[in-house]
Amino acid sequence: MITDVAVSSFRTVLFVPGIFQQERSGVWSRRFEPKTWIPRFRFLQSTGFVFYMAFAAIMFFFPPASAAAEMLMLTIPYTQIVIMQLPVSSILPVLLMTITFTSCGIFGGFAEILTQRELLDVIPNKIRNSMYSLSPTIGILLAIPQIALFGWLIPTAGFPVTMTLCAIISLVGVLMIAKGLSHPKPLAKDLEQPSSTIEKLVEQE
Repeated sequence: MITDVAVSSFRTVLFVPGIFQQERSGVWSRRFEPKTWIPRFRFLQSTGFVFYMAFAAIMFFFPPASAAAEMLMLTIPYTQIVIMQLPVSSILPVLLMTITFTSCGIFGGFAEILTQRELLDVIPNKIRNSMYSLSPTIGILLAIPQIALFGWLIPTAGFPVTMTLCAIISLVGVLMIAKGLSHPKPLAKDLEQPSSTIEKLVEQE
């Protein structure tokens, strides 16, 4: 899209359907059984295998336009205020990116809601805050070396190869989630044990 303004405008436009997706996902997710559908939705979600492979294909078949390409300007009607300016050759790939973002985004909402439903069942109240703090910490620790690797790989091997590797990593994550959900689910109430004599006396009363 050549310019930062165009990228910012594009991302802003993508947030609009995301608002409605998040609202609807909270309603529609009630129809799905978490153990079966969490891995499937993670496979299809934004930052999922299908998402990365779609972007790899878009970047492979529609290479970025040069700065000298013919530009198309979108303005607010009856004004000269430019909303977005992008190369004419980028219209189709941008449209495909929009469809990919929009279609995969709703699956991420489903997956997140179903995952939180599972966590509420299996994490005891006593350690709930600790677990919710631990999860993003582990995610950041795993992401830091990947950011360094892919940051080096993008100018070296190009976006299609980098996106394909991201898709493979995402697929491994989906397989790990499916494997974890295949085990019997422990319930939080069964894991909570009294930590002192006082608590035992209170429970007996």
